[in-house]
Amino acid sequence: MYSWTTQDEALAVIRQRADSIKTIQAACDITLTDPNGQLVTFDGALVARNPGWLRIRAWKFNSAVFDVTMTPDGLWVMQGDSDKAIGDMPTQLDAKRVTEAWDLLSGAFFADDVVWMREKMWVDLERFVKPGPQLVLGERPGKQIVHAWVERKTLLPRRYQGSMSEQQTSDFDIHLNHYRLIGDIAVAHGIDMAAAAGRIVIRLREVTLNEEPAPGAFKPPSRAVKQP
Repeated sequence: MYSWTTQDEALAVIRQRADSIKTIQAACDITLTDPNGQLVTFDGALVARNPGWLRIRAWKFNSAVFDVTMTPDGLWVMQGDSDKAIGDMPTQLDAKRVTEAWDLLSGAFFADDVVWMREKMWVDLERFVKPGPQLVLGERPGKQIVHAWVERKTLLPRRYQGSMSEQQTSDFDIHLNHYRLIGDIAVAHGIDMAAAAGRIVIRLREVTLNEEPAPGAFKPPSRAVKQP
């Protein structure tokens, strides 16, 4: 439970919490749902080093379904060998959107320069200091428009919603849930990302924080294709 004092202190607490997670490694369950409501679930693994490094690998029936690797040098995607791994499911993974979402979740939203831009550009920030169950923050670096909902009593981020264009319509919506303590750090074990192309839900388990990933953890598979 967080005891509210000032807006600046609350932002400092949120930033400090985000910065305290340097790496995360976890097994996970991944569910993809297409716009028609068809879904499929995979076993998966996730490793990340913040900021800017992420790898997610999924498999079904011992067959690789996809591998997404993000580093400061770019984004690589590998599709599985066979459609048998996912049956007749037409869902496609929007890898770029997933990695953009991870940047938000890893604390990029609360960076100092972005906070300054929010304060200068968004009148919605007035709601931050008003009584209520949630704080609403906004940022607009370049053409990206993003809002974050932060639970006031805990200062835990609960939702990110935004657009990749200057229009106000949202083209992605991320909900964070099932927070659990790893040591003294609260980590969302449920990540629910929705967009026009479908929905991806990631449920983390066996989470390890701030341990150095194995050598080669962020080396893309040989068959992965670098994205433009």
